[in-house]
Amino acid sequence: MFEQAWKLFKADRVSSLVDVALAEDYDTEEVTQVVKLALSCTQQSASARPSMNFVVAILGNYIQDTPNHLPSQPGFIPETYISSSSWSFTSDAL
Repeated sequence: MFEQAWKLFKADRVSSLVDVALAEDYDTEEVTQVVKLALSCTQQSASARPSMNFVVAILGNYIQDTPNHLPSQPGFIPETYISSSSWSFTSDAL
């Protein structure tokens, strides 16, 4: 799933990850922050990942903003998979 999340994040289409049952009853900025945080947690280098204390603080609304830096490609997705022209995303995949 995070392969799709990464591709949608890079395409500025994170709203496509939201459950259709919510029927647009969500804050787009909040979705973007949660996806950004989740992608930050998938970084290959442990030093690039946020601490669990930070994650809990963000999710508990003790800290309002996710880090300013954008996460890099998650370490578990091969570059060739992301750049492959044969890979495509459809909303049915979710």
